[in-house]
Amino acid sequence: MKILWLAALIQIFSTLAQAADDVNLKADRKEAVDQQLLKVERDWNEAMKNRNRAALATLCSEDYVYTGDDGKTVSRAFYLSEITGHVKVTKYSLTGVTARTYGDTGIVYGEWDGTVEVDGESAEIKLKFTDTFVHRDNRWWAVASQSTRIQD
Repeated sequence: MKILWLAALIQIFSTLAQAADDVNLKADRKEAVDQQLLKVERDWNEAMKNRNRAALATLCSEDYVYTGDDGKTVSRAFYLSEITGHVKVTKYSLTGVTARTYGDTGIVYGEWDGTVEVDGESAEIKLKFTDTFVHRDNRWWAVASQSTRIQD
């Protein structure tokens, strides 16, 4: 009887494991929605370059967080203060930018390459970034971002 019980449990777990292997989560792949997210990303970068605090504030949720390449996480208020106060983007380009949506959540990732001035000192910066958005109130809100500096 114990052997029969054990065989039944093995069969159940084997079936569950197979079912778990068959489940795949894929992005929604809706071109129009992906294009909306890519436009938001472009608008965000232009607002950074133009130091447009009002535009940036309308893109970021109240609880937006940014994690920099140093691993430190900062609040929306600190991010807005830094990006429109101490940091000046003089030029930039985006490459490999891709958008993915999963229901009301969107992810945009790619590379950012540009020149910035921080408190008057110029620096060339190349980053890999990931921005996370949520669709609410008929618009996309940035809720989190992370960047990693690429060393040449």
